[in-house]
Amino acid sequence: DVYKRQVTEERKGVPVLLAALPLIAQSEPEVVLWLSGPGDPAGLLAAVPAGLRERVEVLGLGEAGRQHERYGRAWVTCLPSVDDSFGMALVESLACGTPLVTTTNGAPQELVRAGVTGELCPPGDPAELAAACLRAFELARDGETVSVCRTAAQPFDWDLGIAPLCERLYLHDPLGSPT
Repeated sequence: DVYKRQVTEERKGVPVLLAALPLIAQSEPEVVLWLSGPGDPAGLLAAVPAGLRERVEVLGLGEAGRQHERYGRAWVTCLPSVDDSFGMALVESLACGTPLVTTTNGAPQELVRAGVTGELCPPGDPAELAAACLRAFELARDGETVSVCRTAAQPFDWDLGIAPLCERLYLHDPLGSPT
């Protein structure tokens, strides 16, 4: 079942993130990587040096009603994937005020305003991913980033963005007059 393997799917970029972690830790010695999502990353973690493995906490999928707690406590939400069609986890992270890091491949990049709501990097490059994460940590330290990220998520909120857009589309003609 593909859903149960997601964290271990090569396209999700977890091995690249694990390779970036020691580079991040050089500048951010307190960094801990939370791996969240379905699947068992034990095979990926087995290849990681023991000292680095101590910096990785496997959270699993988590409860839907409590995801905001994870995003709100995180410094950054990182999805170093390729060929993703959207990135709902990234929208949820923005809604919690947490900046993003993703690659320049696939749709998630459209959610990032570089230097404002997160950072982008080319896929598959641990050094570039580490640099993007470090830049995003600086964003997380900026007191204005929380509100900027939350504002960036509003177009995806049902009440603030989706429903009003649907109403405009379905209740009005293209010229804006009621039908």
